[in-house]
Amino acid sequence: ETEIVYQAALTKYKGKVIQFTNCQAYPGQMTFKSSTRIMLDSTSPDPQTIVVGKSSFSFDGYDFSTMVLPKVTTPTTILVDCKSGGTTQYSVAKIVVQP
Repeated sequence: ETEIVYQAALTKYKGKVIQFTNCQAYPGQMTFKSSTRIMLDSTSPDPQTIVVGKSSFSFDGYDFSTMVLPKVTTPTTILVDCKSGGTTQYSVAKIVVQP
């Protein structure tokens, strides 16, 4: 059942997914409209914490979550950090939010 939910989420958020494997983000940069809901996909077996701007998401491994990007009035760049195994990697991805 978990696999079915995951596959449904991948389909629903196609084109709006950032995957994180051992704190490597793919794709490394994406652009979205203001207030868009995106999917954060932890494809690593190890725990990771993904920090998108001021929002933090903890994953036990092979997990996912969704978030709504902020409403902006001017183009805004949000940097994404990743913590895994006691190490923080900064700016592993960049999200540009357009009004």
